[in-house]
Amino acid sequence: FEKDLRTKTDFDTHAAKIRPQLYAKTQKRLNTILAVGREYEACFSLVQKLSLQYQKKPASFEMLTLLFSELKNLTPPNFLELYTMERVEPLPRYLACIRIRAQRAVDNPVKEGQKALLIAPFTHKLNTLLSSLSERSSKEKAMAVESFYWLLEEYKISVFAQEIKTLVKISPKKLDKELITISTMI
Repeated sequence: FEKDLRTKTDFDTHAAKIRPQLYAKTQKRLNTILAVGREYEACFSLVQKLSLQYQKKPASFEMLTLLFSELKNLTPPNFLELYTMERVEPLPRYLACIRIRAQRAVDNPVKEGQKALLIAPFTHKLNTLLSSLSERSSKEKAMAVESFYWLLEEYKISVFAQEIKTLVKISPKKLDKELITISTMI
């Protein structure tokens, strides 16, 4: 639908061209959005249930609170307005990672805390990058910071939920390389 159509003939021609694909594409997008909703609900329910159950255990409760914040940040109410469909498609995987982390955080909080230390420096650097963005920042830098955010989500999968499998090869070295590239941008 993102096409500049100025005449009825242009519209009719374009409509005839996309009509055969329209239903299939719409179904695919709906299924993707429904998958996000199902995984979000499963994750939200588990984190909420475990938070109530482990509220008197500070280590577990603190991790669950952090995961709840990550859940809210990853899928804000307007996520469909914020993200392209290419960004929405992997969301169920990232939400599943949070769900797995929540369960493992209460099963073995020490081990999950150690894994969280692997992520913490990159999360801190991401937050620094986000706060440094301004109106004067280039569009390329903003896009690079966004790409780094999604790479960090893949890295979380590699650290916390290897069974999900990452979409790209990811390592601390690759994240550091991305950070260096971003630091040279205006």
